[in-house]
Amino acid sequence: SLRNVATAAASGLRDRARGLGVDLRVDFDREGEMRGDAEKLRRVVENLISNALDAVAEAGVPMGQVELLGGDNLAGTETWLRVVDNGPGIPASERDRIWSPFFTTKESGTGLGLALSRKAIEAHGGRIELLSVPGQGSEFVLTFSKDATAPEDERGDDALD
Repeated sequence: SLRNVATAAASGLRDRARGLGVDLRVDFDREGEMRGDAEKLRRVVENLISNALDAVAEAGVPMGQVELLGGDNLAGTETWLRVVDNGPGIPASERDRIWSPFFTTKESGTGLGLALSRKAIEAHGGRIELLSVPGQGSEFVLTFSKDATAPEDERGDDALD
């Protein structure tokens, strides 16, 4: 259940969000049943939430928000998850580069989180897209086929811990 994965990821970061003054919400219209490795997907979602919290906090957004929205497409063939924040957005000049290993805009970041997240999502037969408007926030959209098989044991994605 992608809802359970997202809820677990949000639960682990709820205290941090509260401490930053950011409202963290999870809202699914369906379970988001799919085949996959729940632990690997939880780490992906945690990474996306953590990045969103950092962006909102660093920008000093009053009434910061991070929302996890999810469900199934109308045909019932895909499940999706959106991680939406009201932070500063990602400049157009960086949108392609964020997926590259070791690219980071953070002082203490490794630049591996999004690269490894994308790899894990693709290993699950999914895709990740970024929608961002500078000054209005960012949205990462994860989409998974319900028919995809669970990935084989991947090497190298433990760095998301």
